[in-house]
Amino acid sequence: TVKGQLGATLIQFSIWAFITNYSYGVMAYFERYAMRQPWYRNCQVNYKDDDAQEIYQFPDPGFNYVTFFQTVIHHGGGGLLMLTGMLTGQAWIWRHGMLV
Repeated sequence: TVKGQLGATLIQFSIWAFITNYSYGVMAYFERYAMRQPWYRNCQVNYKDDDAQEIYQFPDPGFNYVTFFQTVIHHGGGGLLMLTGMLTGQAWIWRHGMLV
């Protein structure tokens, strides 16, 4: 129903707004975690000449790794919901995956 789709959209937006917030959300915690790791310097060096760094020009090239991780969570979560919906025959779960 239209009402269900609008409600699901609002819930999905609220969840992803929290997950992807770099000030207080899940990505803020992941960014701080990643920056403390010894391998983060390798990310900075490896992403220095990356195409994404040329486009976005982040002050810290290693931030490209953090944003890529966000993309993996986003597409992986949506794909998992869609797959679950297909395997269980539940269209509402599949639609939630599409909303992600």
